[in-house]
Amino acid sequence: DQGLIALWRHHGTHFSYNNGQGRIYDWNSDDLDQLDAGSWFSPDFRGEPLPRLEAFLDWIDHRIGLFFDIKWASLPLMIEIIRSRRLEEECFFWFGRDRFADELVALAPDLTLKLNVRSVADVEVAHRRGGAMVEFGLDDDVTGIISAARALGMQTMILQKEDNEQLFRAAIDSGADLINCDHADRFIALRDF
Repeated sequence: DQGLIALWRHHGTHFSYNNGQGRIYDWNSDDLDQLDAGSWFSPDFRGEPLPRLEAFLDWIDHRIGLFFDIKWASLPLMIEIIRSRRLEEECFFWFGRDRFADELVALAPDLTLKLNVRSVADVEVAHRRGGAMVEFGLDDDVTGIISAARALGMQTMILQKEDNEQLFRAAIDSGADLINCDHADRFIALRDF
């Protein structure tokens, strides 16, 4: 294996490109390297391969924070990649499977694990599980969750997917540490206005 693939356009662990589709973990690295990952965006990018995580991390060179939304991965390899580039303080992780979250805490308790919550009780459970960050929606107990998380030394993040100015404003006004949103361009324009 040449390393981890950074998949940008996928749904869960599934992907679909002009010359291949399926679950990423059913493919070997050599075959994944042959996929055309650019044509969907523009004919100018026809034949562009899937980026390797290592190459992407080298390219960004500590210029942004990283949110790793991991559906399936070799965690020892992932941790090795993060540590070799000294990114421990610049990233956090979320997993689609509890077993991966538990494995991260066991292998690298210093790395930031984000867990999803809906209530103050969930914040306490997340903290006991080794979570250092909680994510929740505007429909959840925002004030209670933020207060409970801060009392436990945890970071907070609101999930706001809709392209809705009123909801963007509510997310900003919530006081959460981070906001996870689609339509980042619209959100940033409103935030910076």
